[in-house]
Amino acid sequence: MKILMPDIMKVEHNVRVLQEARSLMKNGCEVGMIGFSNKSKKRRFKVSGIDVISFYLHDSRKGFGLIYRFYTAIKMLLLFNLYILIIKADVYHAHNFHALPACAVSAKLHRGKLIYDTHESWTIHKEKKYHPEHICAFIIEKIFLRFIDGFITVNEMVGDYYKKKYSIDSPTILYNNRPLIPINSNDLIKREAGIGKMKKIALFVGGFWPTGRGIFELIQCNRYVDENVAIVLIGYGSENMITKMNNEVTLVNGEDKVFILPPKPPDEVMSYVMGADIGINLIKREGPAQDFQSPWKLFEYCMGGLAVISTDLPFHRKIYSSYDIGFIVGQENDPREIAARINDMVRNEKKLKKYQVNARRAAEKEFNWEQQEIKLFKAYGKLMSGRTFIT
Repeated sequence: MKILMPDIMKVEHNVRVLQEARSLMKNGCEVGMIGFSNKSKKRRFKVSGIDVISFYLHDSRKGFGLIYRFYTAIKMLLLFNLYILIIKADVYHAHNFHALPACAVSAKLHRGKLIYDTHESWTIHKEKKYHPEHICAFIIEKIFLRFIDGFITVNEMVGDYYKKKYSIDSPTILYNNRPLIPINSNDLIKREAGIGKMKKIALFVGGFWPTGRGIFELIQCNRYVDENVAIVLIGYGSENMITKMNNEVTLVNGEDKVFILPPKPPDEVMSYVMGADIGINLIKREGPAQDFQSPWKLFEYCMGGLAVISTDLPFHRKIYSSYDIGFIVGQENDPREIAARINDMVRNEKKLKKYQVNARRAAEKEFNWEQQEIKLFKAYGKLMSGRTFIT
């Protein structure tokens, strides 16, 4: 069985799609991804053993670089959709609304099945009440969801939203979880950043966006956290964003306590997570969209056995009430409050250890890819009646 998984995301860091692809390949499926890269101009290569078709997208947002970015974006979008239309597959597994129209058309042309796997609620995902992308997403979903054979999303809240808005039946919920791996405490972060062995590490891992992630608030914590705490941020962002972050570090005199490290390959991220003590998960509530958030980093921190500090949002509250993994802070992400919660943990080793043990227990019990993989196979088994998918 041939499965095509298109998603307008960076192919090197699209962990959700890579994991679904690897799981299906274990059952003898031929799986291919389509996406873009800011680094490689190669059209075809492999990421974590998965065959990838990639289109180059220039990452600069300044001067001539911005003009070139628009050119590569248009070229990427055209080729992205063209390749979906010409590739024959048994299942078109569209990740997010951007890939849905071409996948729906190609499924009809090539008599394949169509799955819609949305990673968020696209019609309300921006902080503004109305946004052009909201309108585009609504039109596409309203037209093409009637043709889907299966529906997958990231949590129960997004699933309920789609059930009410589009009358979707029986959504399959796959959390953004990684495969369960043993705890392996290490000093990777400390060695790479030159941090003293006795310091506690408060870690942010993920995308560096200008708003909504609490990145600048976390950097500003430098003014208030204890001297034995190092704040580390690992992830990817635009050149402009990295510059702004470094400028903020200088502004708060954080050169010896705040460290910005480059993104790590998907297969290496957890090794770095396990070198930290506290995971930072600060999603600022800028509108209803944030009420649907169940971020990767929350689950990664649990897998790594980190105590976790999160913003007060519905899914976060659900996890904390079930597993008691750390502290929740107010939705405004006040740097003083964040720092106070970090200090509370590092000053009480017993409390810190309790949260770390609880977080790891949550990962072992529920938040691991092995549990999600079972649900993925059930969805595909139902879709391809008569075929058995085994874990």
